[in-house]
Amino acid sequence: MMRRLWRWGPIVVLAAALALLQWLSGGRVTGLWWQTVAVAVAVACAVGLAPWSRWLFRPHTRSPWLELSLFASLVRHFALLLQAEARRALLAHRLAAPLRYRSGWFDSLRWLLIAYFRRVWIRAERMYASLLVRL
Repeated sequence: MMRRLWRWGPIVVLAAALALLQWLSGGRVTGLWWQTVAVAVAVACAVGLAPWSRWLFRPHTRSPWLELSLFASLVRHFALLLQAEARRALLAHRLAAPLRYRSGWFDSLRWLLIAYFRRVWIRAERMYASLLVRL
């Protein structure tokens, strides 16, 4: 149960930061923070409730849902790729630089993000090239 709650940490931090920045600027705090949380919950519910296996394997070649199911499959594939790469990169960073805010920590984080986006870009290019070859 705690692992599921930890997954919502970045969304809650983002919403709190939005509200805090609005409050610090002297303006009134709008509903942007709760709208951020509401959209994240709605997307999580939609993705969790979507029948991925039925969408991916049921449409026939003449079905109007084929393109939508292929697009959903591609988006899901890239989301899982981003998640796996981020988990691997952050684990490696935590092992390489265990002490936060010490010398070299920010440089290590910078190089981690560069390597992360480079690997994701290469994987996206490979996927796009494989799609072009199949067409």
